[in-house]
Amino acid sequence: MNSKFSWALVISAIIASVFAYFAVMGGIYHYWYVGNLIKPLLWGLGLWISIVVSVKLMCCSKTYKSKKASRRLEWIVGCILFAVLWVGSIFFLNFWNIYADRKDISEEMKEVCKSAEALDKAYEKYVKKRIRNYGINLELNRVDMDIPISEASLKRRILPDSLKTEVQKRHEWLTSMEDVNVFNPITPFNIQKLENGFEEWTNNYEELSKEFMLYEDVDRFNYVSFHTSLEHLKGEYRIKSSVFTGLMTALIMMGLLLFPWYIMVKPIKFD
Repeated sequence: MNSKFSWALVISAIIASVFAYFAVMGGIYHYWYVGNLIKPLLWGLGLWISIVVSVKLMCCSKTYKSKKASRRLEWIVGCILFAVLWVGSIFFLNFWNIYADRKDISEEMKEVCKSAEALDKAYEKYVKKRIRNYGINLELNRVDMDIPISEASLKRRILPDSLKTEVQKRHEWLTSMEDVNVFNPITPFNIQKLENGFEEWTNNYEELSKEFMLYEDVDRFNYVSFHTSLEHLKGEYRIKSSVFTGLMTALIMMGLLLFPWYIMVKPIKFD
């Protein structure tokens, strides 16, 4: 029986580790959305410790000579374990919901990357329009200036040659980002990095578009398509599980984790 009990404890610890891992993964995706990435790691460690300690206490309850004390401890620890598993199941199920939607998420990610790549094309289009309008304004105002040279000067100011290498590297990185693996805990960090990077790229273009020449009357560069695509992607990571599903998952996990408690024989009391 001791051998069976030892193996049961090992199996229970493995189940707890697997449950905690996927709960952490689901938590990482959720807390990435609200802007916190450290919390799920600490919470997952606390979840695993709580489960292991609870199972150990449940087993210890069978060593009590007093049946009343044994039952009381089992009820208290059992309720705590169920509550912990219920909360954990919310994030556990969140990960598996994300896994079920992995194809849609992959498509959304590709759309986000394409939208980010389109930023450079949108800015190039903006630059061409400004240069064309600038040349037209110079002609209409009959300014005594060399129009081609003035247009080239405007282009150098709002689209410097140094951007070409940066844009090329950016597109290569975005291409590598299109393949999403939901089992990879770094994926949310990459998405966050993409979001932060896009903000930096957009701000850079907006700063460049502030440069105005004489006889120019245009608006600053503005690009919002990426944010729309990103919001669709974020929506895939929101927690969608129902309370009932969480309760049922918690009950199933509790049944599996308490396997050592089931097979442990209560000591026989001799009078």
